[in-house]
Amino acid sequence: MSIAVAVPLDDVASARIAAVWERLARRGISDSMPRLGYRPHVTLAVFDALDEAAAGTALAAIAATQQPWSSALAGLGAFEAPRSVLWARPAVDASLASLQAKVVASLASPCHPHYRPDAWVPHCTLADGLSSVSLAHARELVADADVAGSVRYASLELVRFPPVDVRARWSFAC
Repeated sequence: MSIAVAVPLDDVASARIAAVWERLARRGISDSMPRLGYRPHVTLAVFDALDEAAAGTALAAIAATQQPWSSALAGLGAFEAPRSVLWARPAVDASLASLQAKVVASLASPCHPHYRPDAWVPHCTLADGLSSVSLAHARELVADADVAGSVRYASLELVRFPPVDVRARWSFAC
């Protein structure tokens, strides 16, 4: 079981992404995200092990000083591999990059290499485990989908998975 720190998308942006998830599922391309049972989000870090009490203290302190902010989802991207991932691309702004770096620096455990600040690619997963053929079909299907648009980030969550278990949530300072 792993543990992640994520920033959930606001309700309007989540609805746009969930509609894409459902579209991909209805076409038989991938139902990986609806099956996950967790709202659309951007993962800031993933850990194999983490002291949840210490992490909670650190994340509460970060959230207490973080102002909510608005940004955008700005199109599609993919991690191409034998089991590819199609994702919505968040605009990388100073707030998102700074928050991710603070989270990784404040937690005492090493995160997965892809989530180190120098390697992290912010993304909101639309489908995973895709073959190259399925990835091409998914791109065609969602090319005209309403993925791009504004997003508001207002909280952090500590999440164990699989299965998804939201362990704690902190709202950003208002």
